[in-house]
Amino acid sequence: MSRESISKKRNAQSQQPAAEEQNQEGIGLDSPPLQLTASIPEDSGEKNGKFRSSASLSKDRHSIETFQLKDRNSSSLDMIHAHIPLQRQAVTEEEEEDIQLDSETESMLDEVVGESVTPPSFEVIAATTQAENSTGELTERITQLWRRKKMRVDDAARHIANSDPKRGDPHAMHSGEAVESDLVTKRWAIYLGAWNYKGSSSDLPDIRDHLQKGSPFRKALDGSYDKVIIVKNPTADQMNSGVMNAIIDFFPQLQQGNVGELTVYFEGHGGAEGITGVDWSNMSFEDMRSLGQLARDFDIHLTYILDTCNIGSLVNYAQGEQLGDLDEQISERTGPEQDMLEQNRKSIRDIGRATYGIGRGINLMYWWRKELKNPDERARIDSYFDILKTSATNLQTHLNSGAAWLTGEAIDHIESLMEPLQKQINAADGKRINRRILNRLRKKMNPLVDFLNDAIQDSLFSLRERMNKGKGSSSGNSSQ
Repeated sequence: MSRESISKKRNAQSQQPAAEEQNQEGIGLDSPPLQLTASIPEDSGEKNGKFRSSASLSKDRHSIETFQLKDRNSSSLDMIHAHIPLQRQAVTEEEEEDIQLDSETESMLDEVVGESVTPPSFEVIAATTQAENSTGELTERITQLWRRKKMRVDDAARHIANSDPKRGDPHAMHSGEAVESDLVTKRWAIYLGAWNYKGSSSDLPDIRDHLQKGSPFRKALDGSYDKVIIVKNPTADQMNSGVMNAIIDFFPQLQQGNVGELTVYFEGHGGAEGITGVDWSNMSFEDMRSLGQLARDFDIHLTYILDTCNIGSLVNYAQGEQLGDLDEQISERTGPEQDMLEQNRKSIRDIGRATYGIGRGINLMYWWRKELKNPDERARIDSYFDILKTSATNLQTHLNSGAAWLTGEAIDHIESLMEPLQKQINAADGKRINRRILNRLRKKMNPLVDFLNDAIQDSLFSLRERMNKGKGSSSGNSSQ
């Protein structure tokens, strides 16, 4: 068997598709190893190797929805929309046997092609929780840290998100699990700046000023990355294709065994449905997760820095991806150790689901705030309130169960933050939600969700550490 065929089969096995069903916090269901093959329509324009192509999976992950073709001899980009069905094929026993190599051959092959390094799942630094507005505070603080300490943009964003917010500033949030610096050989960034929205009242001129040549923020970007791609006033489709093309263009620049880091920096409007292009269409959380998975397959760690409003839910998506990675590792353990690790994982999952639900319920009510007085939308608004109420109840039940892998101090603090929110939920129960009630719920939610996010981040870190050490006590439910 040739080295090329071995590499192809390895890639086919390592690039497992995401599960078709997703639970609330974004963790995919388990599925057996599968290979993907695509049949390209004859009229797609792909012939004689003339074009370089890239594609995105449809939301149901059954087909490739968009095929992009770039002429190698010109800078023009031709877009076509094609429905390319994907055939999911289980890896056969013959194929598995075909790639079994003895240890000596494996060692020789590794010397030739280099050791494979898989970067962590995608990372998110959000300027706000699910219920806060941004006026560019995150970008301003990043710029200050660059000017004072020459702190790289992504490192500055992590530092801000992991610190207490300044008085009056939003609660910046971080999903955790940054890629190890010594693994990264190149860093690129793609900046998506949206300010010229349809309707003059929605223009964001400060974003335009950030991109002026010689501006402090532009200097911070240029000084932090090997390459910076600027996309001004993109639509959602242009954001998706821009990030995808950046991933595909970045990959050939990496040597085997090295990891690249691609920072996607967005400024503009955002909210419950994702980040918003100037045409008011959305690059959804699912789109961003799919791009994060694609980048990982190309040995690239994708870091989103999102300076926009009400965007905290994407942090929960990224934490769900991290927990999904740990599922497979835990399943390989045995005996009491596996039981202990599984209890820890379930606790993180339950807290994550409740956190997502609390934020999501308020996030959606705010997204539909213009319809609060519309009697035809009463059922919709009430359903979002029910998500909030049920999630708060589930969180309290988990904390009371004794199964929470948190310190007693952390549990006490969460309960102290839950109390004022629960009072507002009880007061609003059965009433028509109006702006005043919604604003009270949002205000009480922010410190709770911010602390819960930190607790989940710390718990994920502790679980990874416990697994790396290969030991841990199954007595007592504490992540100390």
